[in-house]
Parts: sequence; structure tokens; C-alpha cells
Amino acid sequence: MELNRLNNGRGGVFSGSRDYLNEAQDDDDDLEAIATGQRARLLRDQAVLDESSDRLARAQRLAQQNEEIGVAILDELGDQRETLKRAYDKVFDVNDNLSSARKVLMGMSRRAVTNKIILLLIMVALVGGIAAVVYLKWVRKLIH
Repeated sequence: MELNRLNNGRGGVFSGSRDYLNEAQDDDDDLEAIATGQRARLLRDQAVLDESSDRLARAQRLAQQNEEIGVAILDELGDQRETLKRAYDKVFDVNDNLSSARKVLMGMSRRAVTNKIILLLIMVALVGGIAAVVYLKWVRKLIH
């Protein structure tokens, strides 16, 4: 009887050990499933992080390109501003030259009119002198 009791007790020890081992195996399976899930999540998260890093790098390259384009445009606008300023200054110089030329032309026109009037007076004086000489020389002789 005692032997039966010991055998029964031994069976209980072994069955308890088996239960413990089965539970440990189940725990290991659960831990492995959790680890696999975490690994999969880490891989997804790493893929998302890599994609985000690539997007950020592209955005930084775009920003750099835009900055370079902006600097080039600003340089070109500066050059165009200088060109426009020189053209503006030249327009004022040309305007000053035109004003001076207009004054010179007006003076020349006045002198030309004055010279024509003087020539006309000289011609009238010459015609009058010729008429006086003709009168004195021929008409007087005829009258006397």
C-alpha cells in the first residue's frame, strides 16, 4: 500500500514536471511569437524610417537646389538692375545732349534767319546802289 502510494506520488511528481515543462514550452512559444511580432514591427518601423529619411534627404536636396536657383536669380536680377541703372543714366545723358543740341539748333536757326535778313538787306542796298549809279550815269545824261 505504501508502495502504491509512493508510485502514485511519483506519478504526480512526473506529471507535475511534465505540466511545468509544457507550460515552459508554451511560455517559450509565446515569447517567440512576441519576439517575431516585435521583429516584424521593428522591420516595418525601420522601413518607414528609411523611407522618411529618403524623403527628408530629397526635400533637403530640393531645398538646396531651390536655394541655388534663388541665388542665381538674385545675381541675375542684380546684374539686370545695374544694366537698367546704366540705361537710365544714359537716357538722362541723351536727354541732356538733346536739350543742348536743341539749343544749338535754335541758335543756328536764328543765325541763319539773321544772315538771310542781312543778305536781303545787302541785296537791296546793292540793287539800290546799282539803280542810283544807272540813274546818275544814264538818266542824268539824257536829261542834260
